[in-house]
Formats: sequence, structure tokens, C-alpha cells
Amino acid sequence: MTMIGQTLDGRYKIIELLGQGGFGQTYIAENTRIPGHPRCVVKHLKPSSNDPNLFVTVKRLFDSEAEMLSRLGNHDRIPRIIDFFDENQEFYLVQELIEGHPLSKELTLGKRLSESYVIALLKDLLPVLEFIHQQNVIHRDIKPDNIIRRKQDGKLVLIDFGAVKELQGLNTAVAGSTVAIGTPGYMSTEQGRGKPRPSSDIYALGIICIQALTGRSPLELTEDPDTGEVLWQGFATVSPGLAAIINQMVRYHFKDRYQSATEVLQALQQLENPLPPTQPISAHPPPVNPQGYTPTIPVSPPPLNHQGYHQAIPVNPPPVNPQGHQQTIPVPINPLPTRRKSPLIAVLGILGVGAIAAAAYFILPKIFTGGGGNNLNENPNNSDFQQQLLTENCRIISPSQNKTKARLRENPERNSDDLKSLTKGDKVVFISEQDAFIQVKTEDNTTGWIFRSEIQSCNSSVVSDRSPEVIPSTTESPSPEPTPSPETTTSLTKKEAVDVVSNWLNSKPQVFGQSYDVSPINEYTTGSYYQDNLDSLEKQKRTGEYYEFGTPVIEDVGEFSVSGDRATIVLTITEQTILYRDGKEPLIRRPSSTRRWDLSYVDGKWKIANNPKV
Repeated sequence: MTMIGQTLDGRYKIIELLGQGGFGQTYIAENTRIPGHPRCVVKHLKPSSNDPNLFVTVKRLFDSEAEMLSRLGNHDRIPRIIDFFDENQEFYLVQELIEGHPLSKELTLGKRLSESYVIALLKDLLPVLEFIHQQNVIHRDIKPDNIIRRKQDGKLVLIDFGAVKELQGLNTAVAGSTVAIGTPGYMSTEQGRGKPRPSSDIYALGIICIQALTGRSPLELTEDPDTGEVLWQGFATVSPGLAAIINQMVRYHFKDRYQSATEVLQALQQLENPLPPTQPISAHPPPVNPQGYTPTIPVSPPPLNHQGYHQAIPVNPPPVNPQGHQQTIPVPINPLPTRRKSPLIAVLGILGVGAIAAAAYFILPKIFTGGGGNNLNENPNNSDFQQQLLTENCRIISPSQNKTKARLRENPERNSDDLKSLTKGDKVVFISEQDAFIQVKTEDNTTGWIFRSEIQSCNSSVVSDRSPEVIPSTTESPSPEPTPSPETTTSLTKKEAVDVVSNWLNSKPQVFGQSYDVSPINEYTTGSYYQDNLDSLEKQKRTGEYYEFGTPVIEDVGEFSVSGDRATIVLTITEQTILYRDGKEPLIRRPSSTRRWDLSYVDGKWKIANNPKV
């Protein structure tokens, strides 16, 4: 029975039911004693029986919330408490009404939201969590329905502190003193046991981020059977940096998570600003940077050179070079990491100032750019690209051995328009991944998608059709010599190749059974075989089909070969499968087939790229 139409405490007229749960109802009411009859929220907490123990528990929750909300004060993102009272052993809490819509209306099932949306969501809510945790309060029921997008300014407001618990005596809690409250899917394991911590709220917020990125309900997500970690990245397009932050927010064990909202905010800041700002150069005195170079300071406003840049003119001008320009050696303020003073400069210094000026114009640009005619200072984006190639995000174009080109597509689709062609051996920067495609950025800042099978980590071995890059020497010697970069071996034995195939066969019940788990496809397959298995899995999910598998038996191991990052092995395998379809008899098959398994070395691991019949 609802209370619509009733007036509580002689002032709060109930006009609308907002919701109800195990502890009571929530209403919208009008305060009839204030001009204009402003609306407010009234929470009605009513024990479901006359059991004294239950009454004590409900009263404890009520008193705790009223006291806590009063202590939180007038934070802009938390509803203000207006009044609280009891009548006839029933309890009422009156709060400010927040006009807007719940976040659940934005998180539509099947709709993947952008990474920028999730980052904005985190920046909006983390300061609120930071504040309530500093007040020794845990929310305990963070979910989309308890987050309101405020109509007046679009800010996110955290509501429904009905499940809060003070941070006191966590290690010496009295039995029965804690009520396990929360929502399945958003509730961490320790909170489910009635022992919430601040990181329990961080876990719930991380799950909301995963829901936004994947378009899936938390209850649809699976867990790693060995670690308990949430498996979600196969359903989302997300950068490695943000994925790492979210993964740490939702770690299975609370000790492995961020311990405060402040830590998450700091991680976000580092994600958006990975490099410290460049320090400005003061005109007096001239500073010395960490590599020992002193920038040249012009004595008077310098003229422009033929490229449109100011020349720094020393006190004693050097002779002009053959092009008729006075040149000084351009010194990078932020040179590449680990670069020492160039031995080339040391040798050329013997030849005199004029020779150095000429060498600076013709040689140094090639050293710093790996060839070409422009200094890095002419293209700051190129400098940033070169720096990223020094990180784990470096990738190298490596199409199959009979191809020298790879298509850079506009979208992660087979039939997408091409942006450009990339040559075998080209280096690019990894951005994100989706299904069978990797998103990359090229040296000219073109962003597009390429097949997984046509790209690999720069730490992997690859045969390039282009000339190797000249790497400046990092040791003092009479002349700079190219230094080859170390390569990760991609050698593979016949037994290891069999193991690669066996791991995939043993994971198929996890993929094509009733769990529909995509993670083994991501782990063990690549290229067209990856896409084929994804397509098959999606078809099964649409039709409701699933398989049961017997133990696969490898009857015979045939021809095996390996060359660079490609390998093949011929196997005869017997594999029993039972296909279940709605309303139909199970289809049982026990085929024995001989197939050639094509393997590719991708991102530091051997994966299956194809398996045609022999």
C-alpha cells in the first residue's frame, strides 16, 4: 500500500512513488509549509515485522544515514538532508530532490560508449568518492540508477546513501553488526561478505566504466576461473592506458585495487599528461640541460634564414657556408633518451667553426631524423612520434611473406575504404584494438585500422624490404657506427607448435559452449582465423546454439616448418562435438581430419592464423 495523498509530520504531502525495496519506499513530496510548495524526496523505512532484532537493525541504518548525511554537509554532488523523524515506529528521511535522469538511461545495452565519455565520467565522480571517503563513509550501492545527471548543469550527482557504513572497527567488527547491501554485478566479493572498504566503491565505479565501454550488463561478464578477474576487453575498443586503470579498479582482491579515489585521479592525470612540461629557457644566465649542452643565446634580434627560422648569431660570427648563410649547430633542448654528446661533433670540432656550420646543415638533420632534409624542430609531431616508437606501443608492418604492402583502413571492417598503403617494415604506433583489427597512427599522423595478422611488436623479428635505419652510436669512438637493435627470437619447435594448437582445442568448450567466452579467441588466434571464429561465435549467440566437446586426440603429427614469424604444421585430429539447437535433437559428430595449421608470431606470441584441410 502506498502513501500517495498522505501528509507526514503535518507538512510533507506525498505526491509520487519513486521506487521501493526491501526496506521501504521512496516518494516525491511537497513541503506545504513553505511558499511555492518546493518538492523533496521522502524515504520511508518500515520494518517488515515486529521482530525486535529487525527493528533494531532498521533503526541503526536509519540513524546512521541521517547522521552521516548531516556530517557530509552541503557538498554540491550529494543531496542535502532536510529533515528526519519517526512516527509509529516507522522512519522518514527527507532530502533535496535532484532534477535530472539516472545514468542508467545513458548506458543502453548493446551500445558502446566512447573512451572520452568514460574518462569524463570518472573525472566527474571520483572527486565525490574522494570526499565521502575522507569523511569515513562508504556508499556501498554505487550503480547507474544511483547516479543522476543533473538537469541544470549536466553534472553527476551521487544519491541513495541508504547502504552507507561508517569506517570504524573494520578489523574488529561485531558479528551481525554489518548488513551486506549492494547490487549484484556491481558488488565486490568483500562487500558481498558484509565487509566493504573504500575500494569496494572504486570497484563498482570500474564496473560502470566497463558497462559503458562494452554495452553489456555486468551480469553478462565472465570471470577468469583461476584468478576471478573480470574478462571484458574482448568486447570493447579501449586504449591500453585506460584499460590498465579500469582493470586495477576492478581487481578481484581489494588489496590489488587502487586504495583511494585520489590514486585513480592521479593515474588518469598521468594517462592524459604522460610527459612533464618543457621548461622555458631563460635569457640570463643560459641554462645547461641534463645532457650538458648550453643553448646558444642571441645577442640581438637575429635575422631569418632561408627556411624562415631565426639564426642565433655568436659574438664572433663564423665564416659563411657555401649557401651564403651563417649557421650555428641546432641543439635539441630535449634530445632522444640516452643520447650522449655526438662523437661526430667532437671530430668535426677540430676542423673549425666554419666546417661545423656546414656539417650541421647537411649531416645533423639526418642523424636526428634517420634521413631526410629537415630538423626535428621543424616538425614537433615527428619528434613525438619518434618518442612513442621507443615505447611498448611501437609496431612494425609485417604482411605475409609474399606481400610487401598492407592496407590502412578507415574503419575496422573488411570492406572499409583505404586511407593509404603501408610498406613492410614501416613503423607505426599502437592506439587500440577491435576484433580482427588494430588501430595505429603513422608518422604523418594518419590514424587507421590494419589486420592483426599484418602487424607485430617492434621487439619481434621481422624481415623488411627496406634498408635498415642508421642508429647513432651511444659510445665515444672516432666515428659513429650503426648499432643493431636486439631482436626477440621467434624460434619454434615442433612440440611447441603442437602445444599452440592443443591449447586452442582445449579452450573451445569455453568459447563455443554455453559461456560464449571470447577471450580464448583473442589469446590463441589471429588474422582471418580470428575473424572466422568471432563470426561463428556471434552466429551461435544469435541462434542460441552451443557445443559440447569430447577430449581432442592428436592422431598424427606430420610436416613442420618455420621461417621467421611464420610456421606451419600438419596434424590429424579426432574431435567429438555435440551441437545443441533449440527444439532439435543433438547432432553428434566424431570427425577425424588432417589439417595444416598456419601460425603467426604476433605481439610476442605464436597464434593460429589459418587451418585449411590438406
